[in-house]
Amino acid sequence: MSFAWRIAATLAAAATLAALLTNRFVLQPVYWRIEPSSLGLCLGLTGFLLASAGPALVYLWLTRRGPRATATFQRAADAQAFVVPDSPVFPGLVACALMMQAGNMMPYERVPDTDQVRLADDTEFLVLAALLAVLALALIWLPGPSVRLTPAGLALRQPFGSRAIRWEDLLPGGPHPGGPWRMRLLYNGGKPRPARCDLPTHRLRIDAVFLATVVRHYAERPEHRADIGTQAELDRLESAYTTWRPAPSPSPQPA
Repeated sequence: MSFAWRIAATLAAAATLAALLTNRFVLQPVYWRIEPSSLGLCLGLTGFLLASAGPALVYLWLTRRGPRATATFQRAADAQAFVVPDSPVFPGLVACALMMQAGNMMPYERVPDTDQVRLADDTEFLVLAALLAVLALALIWLPGPSVRLTPAGLALRQPFGSRAIRWEDLLPGGPHPGGPWRMRLLYNGGKPRPARCDLPTHRLRIDAVFLATVVRHYAERPEHRADIGTQAELDRLESAYTTWRPAPSPSPQPA
């Protein structure tokens, strides 16, 4: 995720928390004073829904107008690899959800004999809310999953580790695109049974069918691996996929 999208996701998450706290500690006393009370209740519910979902919906709208999952790669700076960029949608929306939960967990109480609201003395909930806020920011700013296609194979970086898979180790016939969330790679890991690695395609900004097609192509066509990372090879992949994609066969074909 680019620096600009990290900033946008951080602002959306912070806006979610700020909106919920404003609604609870500033606007809630106003709702209590509205007559009839049913109208105040409806306005309070509306304010809560807008504060909870508003920033996330704005962020989702921005991501829909930004770069989408496409049938292409980014070229590495050294021209020795194709890089799959990560998508800003998942971390931003999950961060907003975590901030929403953090805002809802902030303890509050009504000041006796007034229509004012104050922060309650409940350390446990304050700590939990702070931990959720930190987790939301960590999800945005820590490195996300990434995939690099090199002449040697696939280099996969996950939040809790990395993995390298050689092209010749991939089992023939795959991978298939899978569902909207993950793509499964089966490969020879040096054990009697094949090893398995799941790519989180919902966190990658790439067409899953294109990625599966290209991976299978390089697994089956070693003569093209040396060109990985070059502009000419990228143009060839995009052109071949554009020709094949309108009428795909049941399983991915070589690019």
